[in-house]
Amino acid sequence: IRMKKTVLFLVCLFTAGVAFADNHWVGTWGTAPQLVESHNNPPSPGLGNNSLRQIVQVSIGGEKVRLKLTNEFSSGATEIKAVELALAKTAGSSAEIDETSTVSLTFGGKAGVTMPAKGTAVSDPVGFKIGARQNVAITIHYGSASSTSVSGHPGSMSTGHSNSCFEMMERLTAMIMSGSSLPYDAILSQVSMGINIVLHIMRSREGKRYIDEICEVLPPQDHEYRLKTLYRNKGGDKLERIASIEDIQRAMAYRA
Repeated sequence: IRMKKTVLFLVCLFTAGVAFADNHWVGTWGTAPQLVESHNNPPSPGLGNNSLRQIVQVSIGGEKVRLKLTNEFSSGATEIKAVELALAKTAGSSAEIDETSTVSLTFGGKAGVTMPAKGTAVSDPVGFKIGARQNVAITIHYGSASSTSVSGHPGSMSTGHSNSCFEMMERLTAMIMSGSSLPYDAILSQVSMGINIVLHIMRSREGKRYIDEICEVLPPQDHEYRLKTLYRNKGGDKLERIASIEDIQRAMAYRA
């Protein structure tokens, strides 16, 4: 399974604070940071003196939020001039926001912060009401920043066991339902948005592994998953293209 590939530079943990008496903070969105590979580094003109908007979908809601940024895998300092939060109008198909919801973050009372190499930064808490599974836009305005030594999250791959691409989606849903109270349709929506490509690998009688099918995950419809076959093995080592070139190019691009 290939998770949706969207390079998330610097943002490591987005934390929503629920109004508990003991000021307890609960994480509502996060990703595993790493040193971004060279082929995934930001394109020219890079991050320095530019702005980047990322759209994330939170899990739980809250009345106050704070943001954690990471520079843990970068070899140099990263200067952040300003950061704003706003409610996003889409899950990522456009950069549009509800401008009336925009709030500016501070770091120790200041608009910006410079993270040293291998360092992190946490913003001050700010009032920002968000609902469960709502899309939030994080806009970061950079000062001095490297575009060749970047902490980020280029994408994810995971392995599951099933007899087909579609069965893998059903098994994943069953695993989520066994440990979650989320409604079935909500799980379908979240899984379909989070997974882009499913690749089914089989083993021959001789013990050789081969790719049996490659499918794109489409938005669900009528309470069911929808998968589009891109390639299928018709025998031997070669895959037959089932979808059009246009469909394959679209599947390889970011889908919101």
